[in-house]
Amino acid sequence: MAVNQVLEQGGAQPLQVAVTPSLTLQAGTPVMVGQLAGVTMTSNPPMLQPGTLAPLMLPSTGFVTILLAGVFMLTVTAKSALSPSTGSAVNPGDLLYVDGGTTTTDGSNLTYNFTLDKNSSATMGNAVGAPTGVKFGSAVSVGGAAGPLLASNATGIIAVRLKEAA
Repeated sequence: MAVNQVLEQGGAQPLQVAVTPSLTLQAGTPVMVGQLAGVTMTSNPPMLQPGTLAPLMLPSTGFVTILLAGVFMLTVTAKSALSPSTGSAVNPGDLLYVDGGTTTTDGSNLTYNFTLDKNSSATMGNAVGAPTGVKFGSAVSVGGAAGPLLASNATGIIAVRLKEAA
């Protein structure tokens, strides 16, 4: 279970992806593997638990484990466009898209460091010919909160259900 996972989806198997050993990803980071939305379950390089006498970081394994199903607490921006900035409140059930980010060139096809927002025409990653309008998941209400989960133009941490793998 990732550190920010609030709901597991039964039967979903994690995906282990080989990455460049120098790539640093923390557990709980939203990522895309091609068109698959996921959240990292492990860090690369692995982190040790606080309070131990061991170093904070271990040598890279060159792998990261990714969960492809479930609900996670993730940072979302309540906008339908980043440039020029166009605010749009996030409500339960709203689709969330991958906006920007970095796509690896090591063959893993991993995109990370992107913004989650309502921009359905955003480009995913920084590769030439990168896809646009890539869905990541949906905003969900945890605990029955009524009304918008994020006000227009706000950035905050909300529950996000990953899209179903096609």
